[in-house]
Amino acid sequence: MEALSEIADQQGAARRALPTLCGPESLPPPYDVLPVRLRDGEIVTARRHGNPAGPRLFVSHGNGLAADLYFPFWRHFLTDYDVVLYDLRNHGWNAVGEWDRHHFAAFVFDNESVLEAVGKRWGPRPALGAFHSLSALVALYQVLRAGPRWAGLVLFDPPITPPLGHRLEPAFRAGQIAISERAARRSESYPDYEAFASVLGHARGFSHLSAPVRRLIARATLRPWDAPAPGVVLRCPRELEARVYVANLDSTIELAMPGFPCPLEVIGADPSAPAGGAPSRICESLLPAWGVEYESVAGTTHFLQLEKPVECARLAREFFRRCGLGP
Repeated sequence: MEALSEIADQQGAARRALPTLCGPESLPPPYDVLPVRLRDGEIVTARRHGNPAGPRLFVSHGNGLAADLYFPFWRHFLTDYDVVLYDLRNHGWNAVGEWDRHHFAAFVFDNESVLEAVGKRWGPRPALGAFHSLSALVALYQVLRAGPRWAGLVLFDPPITPPLGHRLEPAFRAGQIAISERAARRSESYPDYEAFASVLGHARGFSHLSAPVRRLIARATLRPWDAPAPGVVLRCPRELEARVYVANLDSTIELAMPGFPCPLEVIGADPSAPAGGAPSRICESLLPAWGVEYESVAGTTHFLQLEKPVECARLAREFFRRCGLGP
């Protein structure tokens, strides 16, 4: 009974958090919320949107971010797909738990728990995934370590570590360390959501996004905070965000990628764009040689789902149709 009460409390907290995620960006409320108990006792909150009779599509997010902020992308699936959003542990709707469990191995096991719990609650169904950056890597590792759990995966600009000795490897490693150091220096709190959105307008990687998208990012990645003064604070602590960047240095993934055991397409940012970023150039260099379906979206950076959401959704839907799942 105590465990059931704790889950009910978590579900109530998630629902109470919803108004802070809505606003002028018109993020729709989910019509069902599922607290998923992970193997170590932590809770991840899955939310259900869209068409419950459609193909089931899971959506998650990049490091330090949250699934809600990808609304410009996943809104294009709501008519036809059973859309399940979930944030990785210590992100988004989830409470901050044990810091020492914030690592890739835990994320992989968490994915297993989410798939199992969703199937039990909302019925078994083939699972499609549309994942960006960190969650894209987690899905890759999940398949390579646990088996072909997905009926089709679309991964957006995954920051895959190049093999040792690859021409892009030194720059990628240096870049991961640099972005980790920047994350560790981020301000933790802000007077309000608009103040944070204004900061994003001057930040490298975010300044090119529209003002409504920057406000959506603020709503999805900050929560109200009362101490020492009223304001908002990062939902994912900056130290945890920084930790993940430097943990992403596994150069052995190339050994397992040829013959990947489930349908897979990678959609990258524009590798020729000045701000395209290392992941886009690495994907262009490595994935075709591994036999992975790959294409890029012209004129985009690492946040391509926020920059060209219609194009990204179109490409994903075409792939899901080729998998035999999706209108």
